[in-house]
Amino acid sequence: MTDSIELQSRDDDTVIWAPEFETLAEPVLRPGYVPPNAPVSKTPTLGGSPKHVNWEGNVGPDNRRFLLDRRFPWAAVGRLRRPGDPDFATGVLVGPRHVLTVSHAVNWVNVSSDPNKPDLRYDAHNHPVLFAAGYRADQGPVTPFGDVPVVKVVTAVPYLPSPFVPPGIVDAATGGSISTRALDLAVLILAEPIGNAVGWFGFTGWNKDWNGKAMWSHIGYPQLSDQAPPELLYGRPTYQGPDSLPAIVELRTKDFRMPNGSVIKATNMINTFDIEGGHSGGPIFSWFGNEAAPRVAAVMNGRRGKPAPGQAMDIGQSASGGSYLVNMIDYALKTFP
Repeated sequence: MTDSIELQSRDDDTVIWAPEFETLAEPVLRPGYVPPNAPVSKTPTLGGSPKHVNWEGNVGPDNRRFLLDRRFPWAAVGRLRRPGDPDFATGVLVGPRHVLTVSHAVNWVNVSSDPNKPDLRYDAHNHPVLFAAGYRADQGPVTPFGDVPVVKVVTAVPYLPSPFVPPGIVDAATGGSISTRALDLAVLILAEPIGNAVGWFGFTGWNKDWNGKAMWSHIGYPQLSDQAPPELLYGRPTYQGPDSLPAIVELRTKDFRMPNGSVIKATNMINTFDIEGGHSGGPIFSWFGNEAAPRVAAVMNGRRGKPAPGQAMDIGQSASGGSYLVNMIDYALKTFP
């Protein structure tokens, strides 16, 4: 595996990064961190189920439960918000000041005057993103570790789900158009190293022997707009564990040719978790051996959508993972310690 290469740094807030690596045959394991004397629990304290009927997001009945626990590792997952924006997302600490999430959670600003040639940048001063580890809208204190600003974003692709996807990205094999969901990943650099107090998750590449196995959990901050008062929207995280038998059921790996000619291999991981708006950026994770910290294997990036006429519903939700995830986090940890 060769080193990652920073292609371009735009302003001081956005780092455009391109991974140059070979596909890894075995999963790469990076350990998490448990703060000294921190209370630890592998079994979270849970509340009731949202029982949310959302045909686009649920695969069968709603198996999520509200997450009440703030012990390690549960407080390392937090809410991302963009002041003035009604939408929120989820992120997870993977380093002292490093938050893994999706690129479309970032408040990208298009500075291009040409609508067909967007130039997306992160402006930490005028359009910041804030991360609140362990956020609970219905528990005090709401933000026990503060609302910490993001000062820099590391990503391969500044990404907006609409009205456009990144231009100039094609299927490296055919030269044709291609879905870019697998590339929807980012590491956010925080202004403060709150991970030293909160702890952080480890992370791992993917092993094909895990395909279809019910060994994974997921946390996200759902919108729940049809049943929550405004102050609770996106404010109560939910947890879904292996007992409800969710799994990553299909890997869709593609080679993406970027506008500069480089090729990125990334994997869209189709899974059967129950999600809705707000779950984007939430970790899909598991424990390995006797480790106290879980490892993230993928990040939720989208729910299955309404099929076109004559087409079948997709088998599950969409997530980003694999070597692409490992290399991006490694680069961020090395470059911005």
